[in-house]
Amino acid sequence: MCIRDRDQTADEMNKQYSVMEQELLKEIRDLEKTVQEQESAINDKEQAIQDLQNEMDAKIQGKEEEIKDLKRKIEDLSVEFAKMLRETLDKMQERIELAQWENDSDPQMIKKLKDIAGI
Repeated sequence: MCIRDRDQTADEMNKQYSVMEQELLKEIRDLEKTVQEQESAINDKEQAIQDLQNEMDAKIQGKEEEIKDLKRKIEDLSVEFAKMLRETLDKMQERIELAQWENDSDPQMIKKLKDIAGI
């Protein structure tokens, strides 16, 4: 082989090397860009997950407060109902006592009233 052929071959190999190098560098840049885009998407998803978690925590806290309020209302209503029952029982006992004073001669009536009142 002569020097000219050798130089031509070397030039051709240098051109091929340069083309391959450029293609590989472009592929590296493209892959780096893809990695960067995917990392950005991952960060966006993680932020969305955190936002949803915070929203759910706030909803849960709100529901827990609502449950506490409803339990307190149930307790208040229960106390109020017990008070009403006590007042009703007291009134019935007063009526029985009045009936007993008025109807001493009718023991059957007194027994029925006491049965109704649960005494």
